[in-house]
Formats: sequence, C-alpha cells, structure tokens
Amino acid sequence: MPGPKRQPIEQRFAGYLVKGGEDECWGWTGPTNQYGYPTLGRGGKGAGQVSARLLAYRWAHGNEPDGEVIVTCGSAGCLNPRHLDLRAKKPLLTLRHRLDAK
Repeated sequence: MPGPKRQPIEQRFAGYLVKGGEDECWGWTGPTNQYGYPTLGRGGKGAGQVSARLLAYRWAHGNEPDGEVIVTCGSAGCLNPRHLDLRAKKPLLTLRHRLDAK
C-alpha cells in the first residue's frame, strides 16, 4: 500500500525555513549534511539530496546559478538570499595544460 503523497519541494523548503529580518541570517530546521549545510531530499526513494542554498538562490534570482553558491555571512546554515553569492567555476584544465604549467 503506497504512503501519502509527498509535498512539493517548495512547500517542504518553506516548512524548514526560519525567516528573520532582511539583513539577519535565516535559519534552517531541516536536514543537513555532515558539514552542517542545509539539504533537502529531491523526492522519492533513492533520489538523493539537493543543497538548500542552491534552491534559495534559484528561487530568489529566478535562474540557475553559474558557479558554487556560498554564504557571505559565515554561517553555514544561513539561507537569506542577501547573504548568498556565487563563487565562479574554475576552468577545467586538461592534463596537458596542467603539465605545461609545471
């Protein structure tokens, strides 16, 4: 017998988010990974986890981030969109480029 239908990811995210003031850190009462970073299940058994920072950035800015989402306030669990920024992706270097650089 199947269980109850799981809530959409947006509703689950909102249920774990603890909003503060505009410039304050926003807390997270949901699951975290081993480093204390907020995560959320993708939905479905074995589907894995997704970074709550990534979701917060995506919903706040309306686009997919081009790089790693980092916090600027120093709090690993903060999800205030004003405290989220992008770290540029490092270019992928071929083995030849890496050897030539040495």
